[in-house]
Amino acid sequence: MSAVATDLGLQVPLQGLQLIEASAGTGKTFTLATIHARLIIEQRLPVSEILAVTFTEAATKELRERLRARLLLALALLDGQAAAADPAHASTQWLLDAAIGREGREPLRQRLRTAAAAMDLAPIHTIHGFCRRALADHALEAGQPLIERVLIENEAALREEVATDFWRLRSREEATARRLRAIWKAPAALADSLRGLLAVDVLLPEPTPRDDGAEQALALARRALQRAAISEGEQAGDRLRDAIASGVLSGVKIKAPTFEAVWRSLRAWAQTESEDDPPVDPDKLGKFGQSKLADATNKKQVTPESPVFVAIERWSDARDFVEEVERDRRIALVHEAVTFARARLDTLKQQRGLLGFDDMIRGVADALDGPQGAGFAARLQTQYRVALLDEFQDTDPRQWAIFRRLFAPPYADDDSMRALFLIGDPKQAIYRFRGGDVFTYLAAARAATPAQRHSLVHNYRSRPAMLAAVQALFDLAGPRAFAQAGIGFQPVLAGDQADDRHLLHDGAIVPALTALRFEPTGSGIDGAREAAAQACVATIRDLLVDGAAGRLLRTGKHGTTQGVRPGDIAILVERHDDAARMRRALAAAGIPSVAAGKLSLYQTEEARHLRWLLAALNEPGDEARLRAALAAPLFGLDALAIAALDTDEAAHRRWQDRLQHWRERTERHGPLALINDLCAENAPRLLGLRDGERRLTNYLQLAEALQEADAAALGLAGLADALDRRLREADAENEGELLRLESDAERVKILTLHKSKGLEFDLVFLPFLATGGNSRRTRTPAMASYHDDTRRISLLYPDKGGDALRRDAEEERAEDLRLLYVGLTRARLATWIAWGPAKDAEKTALAWLLHRAPDAETVGKIDDNNIALRLAAWHARAEALNVNALHVAIAPAPATRSPVAPPVGPSAPVPAAAIARRTLDRDWWIYSFSQLTREDSGAEERGASDESEAPALPASSRFAGARFGNALHTALELADVVAWRDWQAPLPPEGQFELLAGALREQGYTGENDLAEGVPLLTSLVANTLNVRLPEGARLARLPAGARRAEMEFHLALAPTAIPAFLARLHAHGLVSERQTFGARRKLEGLLTGFIDLIYEFDGRYHVLDYKSNQLRDYAPATLAQAVRDSEYDLQYVIYTLALHRWLRFRLGTDYAPERHLGGVRYLFCRGLDALAADSPGIHAVDLPAALIEALDRLFSQRAEIEA
Repeated sequence: MSAVATDLGLQVPLQGLQLIEASAGTGKTFTLATIHARLIIEQRLPVSEILAVTFTEAATKELRERLRARLLLALALLDGQAAAADPAHASTQWLLDAAIGREGREPLRQRLRTAAAAMDLAPIHTIHGFCRRALADHALEAGQPLIERVLIENEAALREEVATDFWRLRSREEATARRLRAIWKAPAALADSLRGLLAVDVLLPEPTPRDDGAEQALALARRALQRAAISEGEQAGDRLRDAIASGVLSGVKIKAPTFEAVWRSLRAWAQTESEDDPPVDPDKLGKFGQSKLADATNKKQVTPESPVFVAIERWSDARDFVEEVERDRRIALVHEAVTFARARLDTLKQQRGLLGFDDMIRGVADALDGPQGAGFAARLQTQYRVALLDEFQDTDPRQWAIFRRLFAPPYADDDSMRALFLIGDPKQAIYRFRGGDVFTYLAAARAATPAQRHSLVHNYRSRPAMLAAVQALFDLAGPRAFAQAGIGFQPVLAGDQADDRHLLHDGAIVPALTALRFEPTGSGIDGAREAAAQACVATIRDLLVDGAAGRLLRTGKHGTTQGVRPGDIAILVERHDDAARMRRALAAAGIPSVAAGKLSLYQTEEARHLRWLLAALNEPGDEARLRAALAAPLFGLDALAIAALDTDEAAHRRWQDRLQHWRERTERHGPLALINDLCAENAPRLLGLRDGERRLTNYLQLAEALQEADAAALGLAGLADALDRRLREADAENEGELLRLESDAERVKILTLHKSKGLEFDLVFLPFLATGGNSRRTRTPAMASYHDDTRRISLLYPDKGGDALRRDAEEERAEDLRLLYVGLTRARLATWIAWGPAKDAEKTALAWLLHRAPDAETVGKIDDNNIALRLAAWHARAEALNVNALHVAIAPAPATRSPVAPPVGPSAPVPAAAIARRTLDRDWWIYSFSQLTREDSGAEERGASDESEAPALPASSRFAGARFGNALHTALELADVVAWRDWQAPLPPEGQFELLAGALREQGYTGENDLAEGVPLLTSLVANTLNVRLPEGARLARLPAGARRAEMEFHLALAPTAIPAFLARLHAHGLVSERQTFGARRKLEGLLTGFIDLIYEFDGRYHVLDYKSNQLRDYAPATLAQAVRDSEYDLQYVIYTLALHRWLRFRLGTDYAPERHLGGVRYLFCRGLDALAADSPGIHAVDLPAALIEALDRLFSQRAEIEA
């Protein structure tokens, strides 16, 4: 069959709803690329109108590249430059031929070039990314706030805060506090359970109010029991002894030893007149109630009677009623916690401007259902004509409702170019535990007509015998193989990517699937797991030995044949402790392995080690923090070496000096540079440790995360705080926090089945299929979760053996079967499973498929005999499907070998490491005045951030420092200058009061007294500043608006400039005379940036003006000059004047003459200004020589000589 005929993407209609079932390995992304290309080539849609959605960021990147590659292939085919080996060659050429006939070659080429160039901006998102984009692009129609909200990827800290608030609120009453502890034990447990509770659609049962008299009734029944036991206890006991001895009572239901122990405890308790229940198991005591005794009486016998038996029954009934009431109260408390958490989380997010992943989806869904929903939908439908929804089996009902509303409504116009393509595989829906919902897929399948449902039927991953082995297993199980209505096994045909002869042992084809028969080493489940692990490890060792000897040969996807090596093998497990078990077993056998565990990066020791290091860097003078940092394995010091620092002063000094160097390295280049240096320096020693590669990988992954966090952190302290927060909020369910593989070079890979979805491996081992049915997730509080159509329902405190628990178990079993399907379909060439009579093996998914008759609901007995029979049936069924190769083999577990590493055949030569041939310039930076003078983090210079704190003065007040300075800057920047002209009143002009009050509030002056005192002070300062007479005769309040430019931002490019040359020019004019360097920098290079408070023009000259709110002893010229020198404001106004010089040269062009246009510098110390004085104090005025500014401009514009 031709490639064109087998490409479903060429056949599926391009309108309306289209559902494509893509079984494992059938080319789902290939089909999506074909449909995408058709929409562009055939339907002439622009890239921007085709929305593609998948479920992870990594998947969006892969999908973008695959779609781009198809367009580039089309362009290459048009130019006759494409290789015929490309699998998409034929399909794409067919599309191009048809399009050329319709529109011609050149117009098509232009459209394809435009489409390929647009792929970087193509709307390819995760579903959350699409929803966030929709809310942002159409905020008005969606009823969203126009203020940007920050995405919060991990809501664990918020849930903990909410749980703590609820706990504190409801613990005020002793009974409720006791109930809280009974349900959750602590707020942290409540926070954990909220994650699942908040995702439930319906929480049952609804809270039911109960009579509060239950405890009083129990107390009365307890007192009556005490009285009866005292007065009638001895006689009642004698009657029971006689009845037991004479056979009146069943010896199975009532045993004499149990009776004697219970009766002694009852009578002893009665004598104490205790207010507590009897210290006896309530169920055991309840057996002696009158009704229970009647049930235990043998036929034709008379039940013994006594007031004590009646009292026991009434006490037991009262106690049961109290438990029912308590259960209802706990249910009501759980409902209350959920309601509180929903409301409180929404409030906190709104207050803090946060947005969670679920908030995005809920926001779009609510907007579509809201009063402006039609308008919102219309805007999105105008923006996107077609949607491709990948991994649809993991979509929930709300997400499906969004896409169905937008892209698959019932259209009357059959010519409407709108379509929704849903592509996924219900057999691979394995994320029930985190909200992935196969029931949504099934509902969509029911909604689609037969003409809208399609299946991919060619598998391009596995060899034919592998496909037959898997199909045979599911055939044995019959139509209910997946234990889920609407999901059935879809047989597939072998593609041309893998051949049965691609795995040969001594020239013979290796079986596609081998069942390793093992015997548990003990009676417990751990014994079975250990036996299964050893069986697989021994088999892997044999494979590697034969591969190294050239006896076991594997042909790869690209046609290369070589002996089997560790990197060709993957081990898939369900549980993370099983992954650890396999890694230990492989290590003991000398087989290298690498594991991808489900552990948060911030739960590792290395995260704590780097937190110690950041603490030491932030406080380099703290000896304890230095020693704590050195205690990390990264540095290789033991306790004795650290203790020796007490006496070895030279070593101590070396470590202190290194710490200072590390601090400077981090401040200049970020934590990534430092941690890379430390890892490179210590790698030889770390790699000698058993887990050295794992440690190095964690350090490097943390380094990247810290570098990203550093961009938003305020210095080292802020970076340490950010790491602290991530340590507290560590979440193994967050994909962005999961550990990376430390290496995949020539190592056996160990992954969870969930992690393996979407991947393929040459050889796969499934060790624990016989033991996977024993680890069910526990829920707090106890609940059963199941579906009613697409609604997710959770029933609190379900009855044992009830319908809810049955439905929960059925859905759990169905997911286990889907998870097994994923595991069985990962291999290209062969799979090995371990199977044996493990404890509870009948609960496993493989038992359901292999040991159950097709029409049965229960699994047959699993013992050695039945295992042999069922494996033989599997083998026979597979052979009937395909006789060309051995499909299913049964083998005993190999004997455990000695722990000697198996030989490994020669690997492909490793290319030499690339060597950098040019010098990387590490001094490029973005500089501001504040950073140059204080060597801070380089935060942008604005407002009063450059104003130094003055020493305490008699006239000082709380209206001082940078905070008040910022308020003053804001007031001056936004003031209506004309309104302030000649203003002398104590309060501001009309319309300006709220401006001043707002400026104060922004800086935290929110109290009534703050405004009462602050507004008059600001009024005086603003009035004097805007009306004071400047040296050249100007007054700011009298300048026209066009002559003033406030808060001018500048970014000046700096060619490499030797710092000595720069400072020499300044020193020659008496500027910054005490500065000799800028930290450890040898040169300045990069961007010089900042904001100038005001540029104003007067009489054709342009002046630099800066406001200062510093409190000084006086504001005489000498005092101002000293303040300028102390704070190096002279460096600041040189930078500002240079910025003005370049700006004027750009704006005025050839007419610009520095001597004529460049005015002076005016630094206004606002607290000292007097608008009524002819020569006001508080003004520091300087006219910088034009020659100096031009010399600096030349210096920063040419590559200067940098001395080593």
